[in-house]
Amino acid sequence: MAISSRQHFVLSDPIINVAMISQCNISLQRVNMDLSKAFDTILCQKLAKYGINCLILKWFESYLHDRKQQVHCNNNDLTFEDIRATHAFIENYASTHALVLPGRVPGYKRNDVSLLPSSHTKVIVYGVYKKCMEESNDRAISLTSFKRIWRQLLPNIVTCKPMTDLCATCQQNNYLIYRSANLAEEDKCEKLQKQESHLMQVHEERSLYQQMCDQAKAVCKAEGIDALQESAACSHRMTMHYSFDYAQQVHLPSNPLQPGSIFFLVPRKTGLFGVCCEGLPRQVNFLIDEAHLISKGSNAVVSFLHHFFERYGLGETDVHLHCDNCSGQNKNKFVQWYLAWRVAVTSTSPSLSISWLLDTQSFLPTGVLASSSRHSDAT
Repeated sequence: MAISSRQHFVLSDPIINVAMISQCNISLQRVNMDLSKAFDTILCQKLAKYGINCLILKWFESYLHDRKQQVHCNNNDLTFEDIRATHAFIENYASTHALVLPGRVPGYKRNDVSLLPSSHTKVIVYGVYKKCMEESNDRAISLTSFKRIWRQLLPNIVTCKPMTDLCATCQQNNYLIYRSANLAEEDKCEKLQKQESHLMQVHEERSLYQQMCDQAKAVCKAEGIDALQESAACSHRMTMHYSFDYAQQVHLPSNPLQPGSIFFLVPRKTGLFGVCCEGLPRQVNFLIDEAHLISKGSNAVVSFLHHFFERYGLGETDVHLHCDNCSGQNKNKFVQWYLAWRVAVTSTSPSLSISWLLDTQSFLPTGVLASSSRHSDAT
């Protein structure tokens, strides 16, 4: 039987095999490299079908052969102590200069807003922060990081916008506190106690208002009431809470872009009065043209309230009302007479109570409508 050359090589003497292998040692490295390239080419062609290229294979190879983690050279990263020091500085600065108001501040969604004066911008506060850090030989972070920490950790501390509707008493008390740096400690304590007592009193009023609103919402949910409708007097044995007030005048026509043809015109002024049922909550707004808006006196307020109770009242037996305090006018007296007339003469409301907010405290149930009108086209 014929034997091939390969079979002859395998069956030959071991000495011959060693000799042949020794001759191949010269080109062994080249043969291995050629074979490895061919193997890589075939493997990459198959893996390319699955979206795996040579770069990914090299990355896995380096990872499997004791790949070390890359050391970055960023030496400006913030430490926990830097962040805590910045947070403490902003809080201390706000406790000294900010104006804390109870309840919701117009223009802000949070209830725990601390308003810095409009002149105390973040850049100015950062300048004070940087100076304090330099005096104490501590590290001062950059302005961008300072703003980012303020925005993320202390969003309730904001700089008030110009012409913000603030409480005049709070603003006056805080102004006196700012100017009491060089006064005696007794005078400082007296001014601080005055502001603290005012805030506590306002907080109680706001808490009572929020409590009445929550109770009214629970009653509407239990009774299955979801809309305002004309109802017979005393048809539901329940307690409902309403609030009413005037808003700022609305100018017509109104365009948020304010083109030139409107800019030089004198707009038509219209009054806005709203009565809100806090339990639903739903609100009825009265838009009064300037030809009929003589004043915001007691006659207009009583007329609007009477129309609301007759057309949109829920037929409750007990009524709670909330409005702002007009102590300098006779409006409070005449509104009380009207409410007493409803209880004693008409018997449409067997029980009725009214709560007045403190003087200078803002209260605008129509504020949302007035704010949206500034961003909408109205003709």
